[in-house]
Amino acid sequence: VTQVGVGRYSGVSRLFCANRPDPPTVEDKDGTETSFTVTFKEQGLFKAQLLGYKIYMNDGLGGQMTYRGMVEDTSQRYYTASGLITDRAYRIQVTVVSEAGESL
Repeated sequence: VTQVGVGRYSGVSRLFCANRPDPPTVEDKDGTETSFTVTFKEQGLFKAQLLGYKIYMNDGLGGQMTYRGMVEDTSQRYYTASGLITDRAYRIQVTVVSEAGESL
């Protein structure tokens, strides 16, 4: 309410305090010469809603980890990297994204 009158109502917000989610467990599942699949499972979410998983991977030559994409379907707990070059040692990192932030 202002001097001008009653304004429009704002949307509903959900506010809460929570820790960042714990890092997921990640396991190698399958692979070929040019692809591999990892599975993952979230751990502590601290009552925050799960939003997805972010995937980071290096170039297989020891380079920096770069963002590859986000798995937004929270029932999909795997990621397949394809188009890889043989004889390289790729590293992958999976993080959990919740309403409270991204796991470390």
